[in-house]
Amino acid sequence: MTFATQFHSTGTLKPKNTDEVQDFMRTAFANKQRIYPISGGKNWGNGSKAPCAPDCLLMDLSLLNNISDFDEELGYITVGPGVTQIQLLEFLNERHSKLMPSLTGGSKHASLVGNALERGDGFGAYGEHAKYVCNFEVVLPNGDLFRTGFDPKYKCAPLSNASLGPSLDGLFFQSNLGIITQMTLWLEPRPDYFHQVIFEADSLSEFSQKINMAQQLQLRSLTPYVSIWNDIKIKSRLQNAHFECSKWVGSLNLFAYDPDQANSQIAWAKKAFKDAVILKSDLDFSEKENLAIAYSKKSGPLPEDPDLDRDGCGLMWCMALLPYRGLDFENAIPITESICSSYGFESNLALIATDPRTLKLLLALIYDRQEPGWDQKAQACHDDILKELEGEGYPPYRLGLQSMWTAPEGTICI
Repeated sequence: MTFATQFHSTGTLKPKNTDEVQDFMRTAFANKQRIYPISGGKNWGNGSKAPCAPDCLLMDLSLLNNISDFDEELGYITVGPGVTQIQLLEFLNERHSKLMPSLTGGSKHASLVGNALERGDGFGAYGEHAKYVCNFEVVLPNGDLFRTGFDPKYKCAPLSNASLGPSLDGLFFQSNLGIITQMTLWLEPRPDYFHQVIFEADSLSEFSQKINMAQQLQLRSLTPYVSIWNDIKIKSRLQNAHFECSKWVGSLNLFAYDPDQANSQIAWAKKAFKDAVILKSDLDFSEKENLAIAYSKKSGPLPEDPDLDRDGCGLMWCMALLPYRGLDFENAIPITESICSSYGFESNLALIATDPRTLKLLLALIYDRQEPGWDQKAQACHDDILKELEGEGYPPYRLGLQSMWTAPEGTICI
């Protein structure tokens, strides 16, 4: 189907393969038509499927959902932008794989490629998704095909994100320099023993000391991933406003592959956090729980098939990067809480550490889009918070449609 025929019959370009993406881009390039590609449109809280400019045509890549390569021993999988979280999970489960995907807190139908390119975050040692991908197949604006890394004829092409000379993968993160039609993701082994060390406090100063301890343990490779939630985040996710918990709750996650390793990790954790609760847990994925926070301002029960766009859920993310120190935690949190309160929003906060040197602050501004004026209030609140945090030296690390204005001059955003 040609560019013109498909667009006029559906309102959206929906290629079925890389060849069609190339054909569409050649036509668009010749006609100076701007294209806005989406992987699946589930980038909720960061723009969903809305184009960044009024004269863009949507290109929906959800039909490019092929898994073209997989290696259990070397721990990698090569996917198209239409491959979703649930598709990968089912693929691994069907093969009784001992590998585990690094899943996000979003929709099960969200794109793996789209999340990685947006510098999204997931659970586990490979939670910094942009660091654990390579071997990009890219359609350039003029329709030419380009590949990053080693030539596909080499066996190491899906195994290294560095080839001879400069690494070009980084050009395509959070940019509009090309459309990724294929990417290799690395997968980590599923741990045989998974424990969570739960530490908590009500005061910022007391909790900041625990953050410093968690950072030192992560720097020493005891844990690959630390998450921190405030009580508002916990209650909204559980859909229980009366749930009793401390103001701040952290989780130090321990992965082990034999009993001795697990016992050693637990001993270290008990020594560091004497009042912590240590839980043996399962590695489960629950989309309904993940998306529950977005429905906390809506009446009625959480739907079986959550869809934030369909249901008018107001969710706007504000995401900034902090040094992994209690001092910076104590400095940044009052800024977000004060500005949220001034606009009538709850400070629904999480912080995650996917590496031992930085903390990612994720603030969810949640409201009902059917209430007049709240879209504008959320945007104003979001803007003020980002400006204040940036002024304190805490820049955004991920920009949604709502926050592209804050990109430094010369930055290219999709």
